[in-house]
Amino acid sequence: MKFVEWLRSRKEYSPNTLHKYLVALRKILSWLAVHGRTLEEMTYEDYLKMTSELNNRKIPENLKLILKFLWLTTEDERYMKLYQKVKVPVDKGKAVDVLTEEQVSRLIEACGQVDYELKLLVELLYETGARVGELLNLRVRDVSFDQHGARLYIRRSKSEFRVVRAVLYATDLLRFIEGRADEEYVFTKNYNTFLRHLSQAWELAGLPSIRRKFHILRHSRATELLRKRIFTEQEMMKWFGWKTRKMIDVYSHITMEYVEERYLSIFNEADSPPVAGERKECPRCGLLIRFEANFCPRCGQPLSSEASFEVLRRIEREEEEVEEAKKLVESFLELATRRPDLVRRLLRGGTRR
Repeated sequence: MKFVEWLRSRKEYSPNTLHKYLVALRKILSWLAVHGRTLEEMTYEDYLKMTSELNNRKIPENLKLILKFLWLTTEDERYMKLYQKVKVPVDKGKAVDVLTEEQVSRLIEACGQVDYELKLLVELLYETGARVGELLNLRVRDVSFDQHGARLYIRRSKSEFRVVRAVLYATDLLRFIEGRADEEYVFTKNYNTFLRHLSQAWELAGLPSIRRKFHILRHSRATELLRKRIFTEQEMMKWFGWKTRKMIDVYSHITMEYVEERYLSIFNEADSPPVAGERKECPRCGLLIRFEANFCPRCGQPLSSEASFEVLRRIEREEEEVEEAKKLVESFLELATRRPDLVRRLLRGGTRR
């Protein structure tokens, strides 16, 4: 179908997104057929009547996409005239649902009861803030490990290529892909299978009903990073693959609520400390350690979001130091080319007057 080919030529849509557009096209064509009209004959009045009868907020957006396709492929001006008249309603900062850290922990635990691969996917979605499609397209060769954890090279994205870090759950990822071929996909199941399993885990965890279950993990992580001021706005845009700061504004109402809570906490300490003597298990080596510890004393595994962020900041500092060292070496090599005599004297222990 030419419409699908045209969509694919614009960018890399997922099969689910392509299916959604085809369903929208079928609805529009069906409505027109019932009213004895075709796309070629469609008027602005038809459009108004269609939106009123179908009561679907996505109609304007989908119709504009279809009209754009028709205009570009036929160069018929009537499609462009109708395209310009159709206005897509502006979403005025709709509230974004988020999960608390405690709810995310419950969800991860429930995922482990349903399917280990799902558990790993949810862990990485939350820690990296990546889109589910980005992680499902990862191949084993797109993951590398160092002393800090894992680097995930996101090549197929709605925005652009980027690298994100996994520290908290890097050990689980290493166990899962160890010994597998580079060209294999990291995750072996498709989106719909994972979604079905996630719905089961969601119910097990007793979480409130939410429509976009995978995407809420990305929203929750973005909210957490903004609340804790881990990244600057520019760093947030790089980490989450946002081309503009528009998405940061979406979370502004959430962070303002948090600011209010923080202010009130000055007068009423709501957070109670953990019970003395309570202990937790390191997910990497199994050592039982005190509850408030941020790192495992045996293997160095980060045990909290704060510890994970601390590792990320340390990595950034080390990378800056490496870049600075490279610049010094380059400067020295340039000096060696221009003034080899001076470099020889420096290497011998100083200059002679």
